Amino acid sequence: MADQFLTILEKRRPDIEKMLAEWITPDRFFAMASLVRRNSLLRECSDESLIECVVQAAQMGLEIGGTRGHFYCVPYGKEAQGQPGWRGLAFLKLKAGAIVSLDTEVVFKGEVDAGKFKVSRSSEGARFFHEIDLLIPRAEGDAAASYALVTLPTGEIQFEVTSRDRVLRHRAHSKMPDGLLWNPKKFWEEGWRKTPFRIMEKRLPEGINKEAIERYGRAIEVDARQFGEIAEADQRIAQAEAANADLDNPPKQPRQPDVEVVVDRKSDDGPYDTARAGWDLGDRFVTDADLEKKWKSKGRKTSELSAFLYENFNKIEDLTELKKSQIPAFEEFVK
Repeated sequence: MADQFLTILEKRRPDIEKMLAEWITPDRFFAMASLVRRNSLLRECSDESLIECVVQAAQMGLEIGGTRGHFYCVPYGKEAQGQPGWRGLAFLKLKAGAIVSLDTEVVFKGEVDAGKFKVSRSSEGARFFHEIDLLIPRAEGDAAASYALVTLPTGEIQFEVTSRDRVLRHRAHSKMPDGLLWNPKKFWEEGWRKTPFRIMEKRLPEGINKEAIERYGRAIEVDARQFGEIAEADQRIAQAEAANADLDNPPKQPRQPDVEVVVDRKSDDGPYDTARAGWDLGDRFVTDADLEKKWKSKGRKTSELSAFLYENFNKIEDLTELKKSQIPAFEEFVK
């Protein structure tokens, strides 16, 4: 069955390549797509449904699977359906220029009890504080809330905090409330972290990159299909907001709240920033696109980049695994 899938994928490759975004390398995209059958549940899905997932990912401008978590193939019995992850939605918003940074996280009861998570709003502004504690119980049953926090191009900071009850309501309206992205024994953090971002994204600016805006629209539309009453309510709200936008009201100036943000990320041991899709090297930031352009400027094929990184940076599978000890060698490479 897997051979048949790969045969169809190779046959459809010329047409799918035409759908890819300018920021996606075809060789990497198809290498990732060819691995979907490694998931035991997806092995039971039809070839046609998996190919449709690949097509959807290409249309959205996202890669399938991998450590980036941009796009998932979700098994529904014998059929697979594509679903963008919160990192994929955030990536497209970043590409569109609508936001300049994003952070999402799950908050646990032990952190709340110890005063390591605090949110307050008052006439003096908003305050947000989260210190991550890796020593407390961090299972799904211990989760108390989740949040999404973004920085807009204007410098304004916005955040959305969702309680456990609200997250579980969203889960209940999902087509697969016990699927991989919600299951307490699987990747439940993905569903928790996506929920506040989905609520917040309606009030975020559109951006300026037309291609990214268009692909984001496709992604959010597909994502909405994964939910029942909530998706329908969201659509009604969007229609109401569009109607109100036509009213002759004086334009509002962007609010610049006094937001104090502290997020202590003790768990990070590498320079890769998933939300911005690049590497923070201290004095500068190198994006995935910058890296590929640098490689091409050396007269080398993009398809050889992954092999070079694998051989020269401690045989890592992906640069998201780059460790602090490897930064000097990496900085020399991207000069």
